[in-house]
Amino acid sequence: PMAGGDSATGPPRKGRPGRIVVLVLGGVLLVAFAAWWFLIRSDAPPAPDLAGSAAHRGRLHAICDEAFADIEARGRTGRPLLWRRDAQHLRRDLDRFLADDAAWRHANRATPIAVEAAFGRHGRPAFAHRLPDGRVLRFSGQIDRVDRSDTGDLLVSDYKTGSRKPYTGISSTDPDKKGAHLQLPLYALAAAELHGGSATGVTAGYWFTGDSKARVDLVLDDGVRARIDHVLGVIADAIASGLFPARPPKNDRYGLPCRVCNPDGHGTATVARRWELKRVDPRLDAYRMLIGDLTPDAVAGTIDLGGSDG
Repeated sequence: PMAGGDSATGPPRKGRPGRIVVLVLGGVLLVAFAAWWFLIRSDAPPAPDLAGSAAHRGRLHAICDEAFADIEARGRTGRPLLWRRDAQHLRRDLDRFLADDAAWRHANRATPIAVEAAFGRHGRPAFAHRLPDGRVLRFSGQIDRVDRSDTGDLLVSDYKTGSRKPYTGISSTDPDKKGAHLQLPLYALAAAELHGGSATGVTAGYWFTGDSKARVDLVLDDGVRARIDHVLGVIADAIASGLFPARPPKNDRYGLPCRVCNPDGHGTATVARRWELKRVDPRLDAYRMLIGDLTPDAVAGTIDLGGSDG
């Protein structure tokens, strides 16, 4: 059977008729690589100067074979001829990633200490983050990988199988891209809590498997911590006040769609019109400043809701 539209893969991709969809292909790579690292960790963590050996590659490909057999049994691979080609490409990607991983560990003097590190899942406690005003927010998640350098710093990696374009611009001056990307700073905070304490230096990064030398890294410094506390505070305030209107993306035709804004698949025009009407309410000023929709010198005026002075 050909890979088609279902809850796991979404609709068939244009230009890839009869082939395994990208999400499944990328998922196989991540599962194989995470499982391989888990097995390596169960024996002995590889030193920063330990390159991938022939035995390591053989072990990784054996895990890959198991993952291939699983998706083949579930009929998720598309036409056999095209699947054989995709499988060969995936094996080459794994070999390349193994070599690039060794180079990265050497350059950063890094040793892996955790893979698929869960918090708030699988019976493990949630990560509790205390805001400056004393409120405690709890988060769940799963960090793909955590390494420790020779100097004791933590290096957090989240594997991405897609393009790096949505994450371009993440930096110490804009660590969350106006509230849209909180994963890296939250993973960094969680890793510091789980593996090193607040005094440990932490860098969190997206590692793009399609170009395994490409990363987007974020250092968890005091400025980033203060910014994330502010962002989380604004979001928590809005939720506590019941002020979290749907704000669809300006262009929902490309990238991951806003399924909350567009649950029926018939477009976001109605929700967009509602947002335009609601956004001028001054009670949303803090949120609008967070997302870059309002500058501090253009704060909306007060809306008179009527009622008596008494």
